[in-house]
Amino acid sequence: MGFERLRRSVAGVILLSIITCGIYGFYWIVSTTNNVNDCIKQKDGRCESGGMALLLTIITCGIYGWYWIWVISKKINQIRIETGLNERDDSTLNLVLGIFFASIISWAIMQSNLNNIVDNVHNMTSKIEVEAQPETNNEDENF
Repeated sequence: MGFERLRRSVAGVILLSIITCGIYGFYWIVSTTNNVNDCIKQKDGRCESGGMALLLTIITCGIYGWYWIWVISKKINQIRIETGLNERDDSTLNLVLGIFFASIISWAIMQSNLNNIVDNVHNMTSKIEVEAQPETNNEDENF
């Protein structure tokens, strides 16, 4: 599924969004939407692209952005469950933060959750690889 592309520095997301006056935030919305939608197994086929999410957010003067925060937070929680992490639904918290002009904090929470998913998948993969390695028999080396 390519979970590695979900990883970004939380501080980097915040700082770049501030330094670029929100332009990096637009990029983050587009790439996060596309990556989350790629990783989640959409069964209903209703999966908007990151570009469409950004366009709708701009057209509605940010109102769609609140909906986007809620939906992506729900999808991140679904990925957490699918990858074996405990359920942690931050969608309501992120929505409230977004409504009260703290979207950047919502982004940080979402990015932190995505990083936790990547770490968990990496740890599970490493554990499986270690278990799959055949044991060497040192007795054969003595002959």
